[in-house]
Amino acid sequence: MVNNGPVSSQLDELREFEVREVLDLFPAGGRILEPGAGTGAQAAYLSSCGFTVEALEIESSEYRNARVFPVRDYDGRVFPFNSNSFNAVYTSNVLEHVPDLPAFLAECRRVLIDGGVMIMVVPTASWRLWSIPAYYPARVRELLTPGSSESSSDEKKRSLRLSSFFPSTHGERGNAITEVWCGGCRAGCGAAFFETLD
Repeated sequence: MVNNGPVSSQLDELREFEVREVLDLFPAGGRILEPGAGTGAQAAYLSSCGFTVEALEIESSEYRNARVFPVRDYDGRVFPFNSNSFNAVYTSNVLEHVPDLPAFLAECRRVLIDGGVMIMVVPTASWRLWSIPAYYPARVRELLTPGSSESSSDEKKRSLRLSSFFPSTHGERGNAITEVWCGGCRAGCGAAFFETLD
C-alpha cells in the first residue's frame, strides 16, 4: 500500500487488514469492481492476489492525485460497465458517503453476474466512538501550528467557535453523536457483510 506519512501509513495498514479479512469471500479468480476505490490501494492488493479489478472513484475525490492503481473517474451514479459484468462488487468505507444508497446498491446489483457477491466493509459505531477522542488533539494541534490552513488570527477565532469542537459527520448521514447512537442501536451493525445474488 502507499505510504505518505504516519497517518497515511496507518490508514493503508488498516485498509490492507480489511481486505485481507474478507479475501476468502471473493470468487476465486473473479472479476471485481471497486466503486469508491480512493487511491486504488485495495484494488492493487486484490489485483496482486490474482483478481481482475476495475476501480472507480468520483472525479472530485481527495485521493485523485495519490492514486497507486488505475482508477477510472465516474459520475458517482452510473457505473460505466455493462450489466452482468462482475463476479463481485467490493467497497470499503464507502456506503456511509453515498447520498442515494438504494440507487447505488441497485447499480451494484446491475453489474453483478447471477450468483455474484457484494462485499461491503463499513465503519462500526465503535470506530466512531474511538475516533472522536482522536479528533480533539488533532484539532488543537491544527489551530496552534504556524502556517496551517487555520493559523491566521481571524481563522483561529472563527475556528474556536463551539461548533468546531464537535466532529463533523463521517459521510452523508447524521453527525458524530448520532452515528454512535444510531449505529449502536441498529441490529446487524458490523465490520463487513456480503450478499449473494441468485
